[in-house]
Amino acid sequence: MVKQQHYVPRCYLKNFANSNEQIWAYDKSTDKVFLSKIEGVASEKFFYDSERLDKAAGQKQFIEKALSLLEGQAGTVFPELLGKLSGNRSVRMHPNEKYFLAHYIAVQMLRTREHRRLGDRHGQRHPNPG
Repeated sequence: MVKQQHYVPRCYLKNFANSNEQIWAYDKSTDKVFLSKIEGVASEKFFYDSERLDKAAGQKQFIEKALSLLEGQAGTVFPELLGKLSGNRSVRMHPNEKYFLAHYIAVQMLRTREHRRLGDRHGQRHPNPG
C-alpha cells in the first residue's frame, strides 16, 4: 500500500534535484524556502485513495496505480526529450510522443488539491486511514 502519494510526479521533480535527490521547495503558508528530499514534497498521505472508485474498479488504490503506469512512461519519454533540448538540437517529436505529452499534461492538470477537494464534496474520497 502506497501511503505517500505525489501530486507532482517524482520523475518530474528529479529533473530539478541535486545529487542527493533534494530540491528547493517553497511553503506558501509559512513563506519559507527549504531544501527537501523529493519524497517529502508535493505529496500527501493517501492523497488519491477513493473507496468508491476502488470498489468500482475492483482494485485497491486504483488511481495511484494508474498514475504510476503513466509516470513510468514519462520516465522514458522525458529524458529523451530533455536530451534533445539540452543539445540545442531541433526537437521533432514523433506523433506518439505528442499524444503522450498531451495526455500527461491533461492528467497533470487534474492532480491538484483543488480537484481532490471537488471530489471530496461529491463523496469520492474516504477518510484518511493513517
